Amino acid sequence: MSKPSLKKAPFPEHAKLEGFASDLSFVGISSVFYLLIGIIGALIAHYNHNTLLQALGFELLQGKLPQLSLIVALTTSILLISSYLLEGWSRSFLRTKASIAAYIGPLNLLSLAYLAVISSVAEELFFRAGLLPYTGVFWGGLIFGLIHIGPNGRLSAWTLWAVGAGVLLGWVYQTTGSIWPVWFIHFVVNLVGMISLKRCYLRTIKHFQKSSKYYEGEL
Repeated sequence: MSKPSLKKAPFPEHAKLEGFASDLSFVGISSVFYLLIGIIGALIAHYNHNTLLQALGFELLQGKLPQLSLIVALTTSILLISSYLLEGWSRSFLRTKASIAAYIGPLNLLSLAYLAVISSVAEELFFRAGLLPYTGVFWGGLIFGLIHIGPNGRLSAWTLWAVGAGVLLGWVYQTTGSIWPVWFIHFVVNLVGMISLKRCYLRTIKHFQKSSKYYEGEL
């Protein structure tokens, strides 16, 4: 029986995952980027809308913990479940995930948690506290989704999912008037997504290691 072709591998274009992704410079560059957009969003919210201190305060959350907990739990569940289902249904979603895994996968869990925090804080300050009063929920969600494209620069099912995520997060922010619920939702979704990407990366590495040994006659 002939040996299977390596072209049958789940992510053949990522057989050689190395280089920039494994360097901590990825975390450093990401930190600078998110710091900049976070500061811009905070300045817009403070000077143009005069809403930053209100959004950062806890006064709006007092007496609403049961309702907020329900909103946060439902929104987080919708985003995580829809992401999981799209991964199984959409090839473009899976390809985008594999591409991003090459950057995220080599990082340790502490770095992943740090990126989940800084990205969620910065994006919520920019898109919800800063831009939402100008754009509204729908257009703000559309802009949020359109910046979520894969490393190949193409729109994909992941982009459409991000549009939906942006609309939901915008609705939560508009409903509560507080940045804290959307920060928490965004952080959880990002962290779970990054851990999933790391698992994808490790599975791919393991697959190609086994394939290499097979072709070298070790298996």
